[in-house]
Amino acid sequence: MNEFKYSPHVEKLKVQMWEMMAERAKQVLGPKSNYVMLDIGKSGGATALAFSKEVTKVVAIDITTNGSKKLNEEIEKRHISNIEVIGPYDLRKGLPFEGAAFDIVTCRLILNQVDDVRGLLGEAHRVLKPNGKLGVAVSVLSNGIKDLWTSLTKAIRNDHKNDFTYLEIVQLIVSKCFEIQCIIPYSVPRSLNEKLNVIQDQVTKDRLLQAFLWNKERFAELRFRFVDDPEELIMLKKEGQPQWFHDFNIIEILAIKGYSEGTS
Repeated sequence: MNEFKYSPHVEKLKVQMWEMMAERAKQVLGPKSNYVMLDIGKSGGATALAFSKEVTKVVAIDITTNGSKKLNEEIEKRHISNIEVIGPYDLRKGLPFEGAAFDIVTCRLILNQVDDVRGLLGEAHRVLKPNGKLGVAVSVLSNGIKDLWTSLTKAIRNDHKNDFTYLEIVQLIVSKCFEIQCIIPYSVPRSLNEKLNVIQDQVTKDRLLQAFLWNKERFAELRFRFVDDPEELIMLKKEGQPQWFHDFNIIEILAIKGYSEGTS
């Protein structure tokens, strides 16, 4: 199976998307100048770079060799002195830090590539200070396309581990003793089912699925936008599927470290 690759044009658009999302994450998480932050990610550390201007120190864990290299290059080019890069790092070993070490932990567009999501969220809870903040950006799917999407993505990308519905990711975060404060949707692409329902030929459907997956990676060019309606921005412990939900969305979740496990 050939590894899925992006053109330089699409790669640039992805970086732009991550940078836009990182700026919004700063608004959501409210970093302060005395904060120490942990960013768990991949592909060059856009979040770490954005937050480095706002906090005392950022420790950036990257799970890929290429991502670690890119981040170190950017740090050198921008003359940044308060980012420590750890990587490539195997998250299955747990986080190499003492408890209550960080004010903010971010896991942004990484959970699809993590072997043990529950374990990572538990580790994030452990290394956060009391009332520390967790920022998660993740793609979420409707129940109707999750199995199809997962099968397709795994067939093309060998680093793809997980997909989540809206409720699955919310329940995962809450199960690891976090209190969700707000959920912000980033974008609403056209429904996949809306496209598939009008296609009868299976070969054409398969081709369309390939095209849709490619378009998913081109959000910045296609439909990438922030949802800024105040009524949509904050959904405290929302139950069920929210009004804005389509087949595929990217959401930003702000959660606060709550009680310790086993002390509910």
